[in-house]
Amino acid sequence: MQTAGIFETPYYCKIEVRGHLDSRAAGGFNGLTVEHDDGVTVLEGLVRNQIDLCDYILRLHNLNLPVASLRRERQTRGTDDNRSVRTPY
Repeated sequence: MQTAGIFETPYYCKIEVRGHLDSRAAGGFNGLTVEHDDGVTVLEGLVRNQIDLCDYILRLHNLNLPVASLRRERQTRGTDDNRSVRTPY
């Protein structure tokens, strides 16, 4: 089973946590956008590799923000107009 390749290339990720991530703490999540919606904080964007993802999850743990969901998607190019398309793994 080959798995090393999927952990070494950037991919789009969406992480939902229960609670509010304040702007000071959000600075530790470089490259991810942070949005708040009804008691849930959503972080999303391009993650460089598996190590960065683990770092983000550890930071959330240390901030006492439980992860409600995590979605990882491949970043690919569309064929018609070269737009970026995200597809679930």
